[in-house]
Amino acid sequence: MLLKIPTIVKYNYATFFSIATVLAMLLAFVGCQPKTNSYISGQQMTEQELRSEYEAFISNEKFTADQQIKKYEQQISSIKIEAENTVEKLGWKIDNNTDQYNMSLESIKEKQRRIDAIFNVASDMVMVVAPQGYAGILATLSGILALGLGIDNRRKDGVIKGQKMAIDKG
Repeated sequence: MLLKIPTIVKYNYATFFSIATVLAMLLAFVGCQPKTNSYISGQQMTEQELRSEYEAFISNEKFTADQQIKKYEQQISSIKIEAENTVEKLGWKIDNNTDQYNMSLESIKEKQRRIDAIFNVASDMVMVVAPQGYAGILATLSGILALGLGIDNRRKDGVIKGQKMAIDKG
């Protein structure tokens, strides 16, 4: 069976190429999801993952600030001043991280705009060939497959005709 696979591919190369082309096109349009490095953990993340990490960070920072406020309120007034300074620093840290979050989010949106632009150009090209919309896209992909099958069948017809002529002469 393993020896027949290369023969099958050899005699049906256009079909296999058209199938591979269609699969590659489908994977490119379905599997694209932009990611960026997280400014908190440094890992590659999607927009949703980045948002979740940011919200957890803010929640943790706010929780930390609330706990410190309660602790300082129970102590003498001089420590209360120190607590207010700490809260101010945490506020700056939250503001700083908000800026970082917004920049990372903009990076994801920019990558998504690029993907959308490529998809729109490809869609416009398909609409020129097949103006029926998604039905046209499917028709175009089917046409690519049919073209591959047709090329293989014409080549095979020629081979068979040549063999028949050789038998008739012999």
